[in-house]
Amino acid sequence: MELIAKSLMDAKRPLVITSYLGRNLKAPALLAELCDKLPITVVEMVGSDVCLRSDHEAYRGVTVTTHPEVLEADVILILDCDVPWIPTAGKPRTGKDTSRQCLMLF
Repeated sequence: MELIAKSLMDAKRPLVITSYLGRNLKAPALLAELCDKLPITVVEMVGSDVCLRSDHEAYRGVTVTTHPEVLEADVILILDCDVPWIPTAGKPRTGKDTSRQCLMLF
């Protein structure tokens, strides 16, 4: 948990990808609280459950393919999601920092 928290706090473009987080009725408010504290954006994959209010500033919409936010994120936290992106439609980038060989995915 500490690694995830530190990675999110240090990230320039952190992203949360979720699909079913809203099935836990307490989770959307907790995700909104996290997004209020950190510059996190949220994408829902084929959202069948409300994971974050659509009027929240962090909300970037619902997609059935790879969302453009995935291509720009430097840390991706996947919460209750079975298919976070479609590799043939685009995939997460690797770090531009040569000392960092991979993207942080949790």
